[in-house]
Amino acid sequence: MLSVYFQIILALILQYTEADFAYTHHHVCNHATIEWGTPNNITETTTDNERANTVVELGGGRVKWSAYNKLDWYDFNGTPDTTLKRFAALSYTAVVYSHYCENGYLGSNVEAVFKTTESWVRPEARNDYYLEHERIHFDITELHARKLRDALAKYKFTCNQEADFLRVVESVLDKWREMDRQYDRETSFSHNKYRQRDWYIFIHTKLQEYQEYAEKI
Repeated sequence: MLSVYFQIILALILQYTEADFAYTHHHVCNHATIEWGTPNNITETTTDNERANTVVELGGGRVKWSAYNKLDWYDFNGTPDTTLKRFAALSYTAVVYSHYCENGYLGSNVEAVFKTTESWVRPEARNDYYLEHERIHFDITELHARKLRDALAKYKFTCNQEADFLRVVESVLDKWREMDRQYDRETSFSHNKYRQRDWYIFIHTKLQEYQEYAEKI
């Protein structure tokens, strides 16, 4: 039976200055693992054909979420961990946000990112059904990137209100982590194909609801 669990980690926070304003960059990440097994009544379709589309390449083994070019198994470029024999795949998504002080006020940038070099899949696990489950995890990450842009747009923080800024950020990120866990619980880690479909509809409806806060291309 397929099983997925999440472990939330907070990556290293890098700080540096650029020009005349302070700039702080953060990665908040999810690691997801897929255990070996095949859900009942699922038709497997391999995705070994030549790839036609890619998500938005950022360099450094990272891609941004895209509505037009979906995540594919070909984005899982890491080497399978031989010590994790029970796992079929590992995916890495992150809400990457930065804030800076300019003209006395805090500005911010937010992205939903997939780390290709740290994500991997074993050949036997490459099928469309499992991939859709992972895509929805990335969609949940994108949804909360939009929610974070929305939440921050409601405030005008001065440069000495960094703590208040970070409290707003952490509140949204907590909800992101909880929704990820809820998704796996309610879909039984993809076993329940009916709830899987419900979640697909729910997340894409919410993405449309927050379309105003999608990253401008």
